[in-house]
Amino acid sequence: MSAFKPQQRYLTFAGRAFHFVAYEGRAENLAQNQPAQPPMWYLMLEGRRCPVTAFQGEQSEDQLDRMLTRWLQQNVLGKPA
Repeated sequence: MSAFKPQQRYLTFAGRAFHFVAYEGRAENLAQNQPAQPPMWYLMLEGRRCPVTAFQGEQSEDQLDRMLTRWLQQNVLGKPA
């Protein structure tokens, strides 16, 4: 059984609410030609998940919120951080 604990963060940015979820990584699957994937943060949008950044368990909530806000600035508004 995995020790990974899924996490969620909700941020309001530019007047919109955003939902981020951290998912556990997966091992390489040669039979299906899928590479290994590290644990990642994903932005949840309309039933889909969009990869954001690698999950780093040692981050504080403040550090995580700043990192996710920077990502939103760059990818939602198209502005450099």
